[in-house]
Amino acid sequence: MWSWPTITAALLLLSPGKSFQQCFTTNASSPGIVSEAELSGITDFGLDVYRHLFSDFGARNLVYSPYSLWNVLVLTYFGTQGNTQAQMEAALRIRDKVSAHEIKKGLDNWYALLQESHPGYYFSVANRIYFDILLNVRPCIRNIFPEELQLAYLFNAKSTARYINDFVAKVTNGLIEEIASPEDVRDSQVVVVNAAAFVGRWKYEFQAQNNSKMLFQVSPDLSVSVTVMRQLGVFRYGESDDLGARILELPYTGEQISMFLFLPHPPQRSPPAGEGEDPLANMIRNFDGRSLREAIEARNLDLREVDVALPKFNFSTEIGHHLEKALKGVGIIDLFDADRANLTAFTMKRGLKVTQALHKAFLDVNEEGTEAAAASAVVVSFRSAVGAQDQSVSFHLTEPFAFLVYDKDTRNPLFAGHVRNPLDLQKTAL
Repeated sequence: MWSWPTITAALLLLSPGKSFQQCFTTNASSPGIVSEAELSGITDFGLDVYRHLFSDFGARNLVYSPYSLWNVLVLTYFGTQGNTQAQMEAALRIRDKVSAHEIKKGLDNWYALLQESHPGYYFSVANRIYFDILLNVRPCIRNIFPEELQLAYLFNAKSTARYINDFVAKVTNGLIEEIASPEDVRDSQVVVVNAAAFVGRWKYEFQAQNNSKMLFQVSPDLSVSVTVMRQLGVFRYGESDDLGARILELPYTGEQISMFLFLPHPPQRSPPAGEGEDPLANMIRNFDGRSLREAIEARNLDLREVDVALPKFNFSTEIGHHLEKALKGVGIIDLFDADRANLTAFTMKRGLKVTQALHKAFLDVNEEGTEAAAASAVVVSFRSAVGAQDQSVSFHLTEPFAFLVYDKDTRNPLFAGHVRNPLDLQKTAL
């Protein structure tokens, strides 16, 4: 097996909301790929969410998919109106439903083309909006999302969970077998789901015979012996004062998608007695879309001979109620409030709100490459409320570090997270 998988799934569960005059667009055709400027909002949104998740997951390993989560929230956004719509536009960095539709369809086309033109990649993304068969869905939603929209008997919680989980398992090649339990979807009337899977082969593979043991400094008081993959090669390398990080790019075959690795700059001073300083937390605080995009631009990274030491690791993250907290932290508030949520662009039925926001992701990094997957869901229910520099660089990831799997052509963050302890392979769930 030559892959490192990254898999994600996101889910939103919805319930009833006010009146809607017309479809947001009369043209449901699929446009071409949109500009980088229009897509940069996905990175901005993803890093905003990441910083909020870090407050709960900072002491643990974390992997999540900004793109999967953005997908499921944009689909939910098409059902909103009023202040709920305005909050989602601000958080997701989108202007209106017409442009959001163009961005989403443009990316759908882009990744369908990627599958055909880059056999070295496997990247699959799919969305579903499950409506209860008794719900009066607005005709415009049926017309604009003919493939994504599915009618089902959602009053049966067991079968609803099975629909969702079978879909996610298929898209992620079984790497995520379940995102929703019957209890999660009980009383649901609309379920919005995105699933994504990525498999990429390193352009420059690590050789197993070069692996060695090194100490990984988990914290000032704890170090563990880990297996690290080693190679000496020419890679893009740089340093960013804005991020407070040293940066290394490891490209996949085809070089359109890369993994970027971020090592925090060491503390500038010794902390006062009794006060620990966390270099990883300091670095993550600096992560914003503008600074990150600037730091990883090819023009700001030099081709250098780099001695790379990268731990082998695989782990998964399951985010439950902390995802709602993070989304509220970035300004999506009304969606979770039965009195204020306005989801009447989906249906005339009132009282719908998001009762569950769920996300699962899986990551495996080895000598051959990366395999990853993710799934996201929203549930709506009716409930009460080398050049000039010749000297080689040592880039040993033997302390907590962050990573980003990034589509450089679209500036799209496919997966992101950090590693606190490569030996902590247990599923993280919060």
